[in-house]
Amino acid sequence: MESILTMAFRKAFHRIPYHYLKKLLIITGNEIRSLIGESNFLLITDSTGIKIDRMYYLSLIKCKQKKRRKVDKLNVFAEYYPEEKAITIANADAIFSSDAYSAIKMLDEIEIGSSVIFADAGFDC
Repeated sequence: MESILTMAFRKAFHRIPYHYLKKLLIITGNEIRSLIGESNFLLITDSTGIKIDRMYYLSLIKCKQKKRRKVDKLNVFAEYYPEEKAITIANADAIFSSDAYSAIKMLDEIEIGSSVIFADAGFDC
């Protein structure tokens, strides 16, 4: 059974606006980058999707209206500093379902000092 403290934290967390959390994440990543200093790092990106039980939306498939289960998707950019053995999250996005489009938007929002980006085939665009 979930504790009262966990339920209170979850309820408070859901009240924080998405754009505030995203800006806080970018500012924190910039601060960590300035503490580490001029160091070589690799940019890594990936995404994950989660099907949500009991949440559906209507979709048109082969001219028939059907219910499809809602999927939440999270795209993340992480910076890996091999010399410091550190990984920091540089940016994250949960609005766009397309990996490539989300990556383009996230790259525009952060300062990139890496010439190498490791990503899977979803980001080929």
